[in-house]
Amino acid sequence: MIIPLYNTEKYIGACLASVLSQTHQDLDVIVVDDGSTDGGAAIAEGIADERIRVDRGPNRGVSAARNRGLALAKGEIVAFLDADDIWYPDKLSEQIKLLQSDPDLVAVGAVFHYLSRDGRRHLSQVGQDAGDAGARERMQRGQLMPFPPSSLIARTDRVRDVGGFDESIPSVADLDLMARLALAGSVATVMRPLGGYRLHGSAMSACQPAEMTTLARFVEQRATARLEGRTAPDLESFVSTYRTTRA
Repeated sequence: MIIPLYNTEKYIGACLASVLSQTHQDLDVIVVDDGSTDGGAAIAEGIADERIRVDRGPNRGVSAARNRGLALAKGEIVAFLDADDIWYPDKLSEQIKLLQSDPDLVAVGAVFHYLSRDGRRHLSQVGQDAGDAGARERMQRGQLMPFPPSSLIARTDRVRDVGGFDESIPSVADLDLMARLALAGSVATVMRPLGGYRLHGSAMSACQPAEMTTLARFVEQRATARLEGRTAPDLESFVSTYRTTRA
């Protein structure tokens, strides 16, 4: 499993504790420190568990960190978890059982709770059934990310085959990856909460809403063009045109 880490010293301890308390104990935990300037990497390195590896590098963004972890991963199944989120104890075991039950499945997500900054309160929950009628086509068209990226597990070779995370669009790279995975096979959601997504002011979704809206529209247009066999738009020209149109 892969944890990109960037200046989340406050949360990485709880994140890793939730991983190590999984009922599924056969883990290879890769913490990719993305040029942090706080003590988060040292906290991870200080945990006495041989299953945890910390890979330190310069700051290149969350997608590059995830791709670095993907390159280092050795297992047949890969899972992704942001350093400020947590998993509940049976998260991996339940998802792995589902993934292994159907060879056409390439990825499995789960419903997550939205958590308060301190992680003590469940504010609501997020996630929908990726197997609903029409959901797969919406994913293929880049219109739907049915569950939080921290809930995602997938077949490692399929994630590599589709090219991993697009490092040019880090704020919506999960939506883009899901579009390509949904072309490769089926996707499922465990429809009960298996983890927590922490809400705080430093989260990417809180810091870059305008950029995320623009890039999500780009992902949708590129994915739809790919699905329909048309030429995909170029990122630079699309962003320039989209901003001009909305001005």
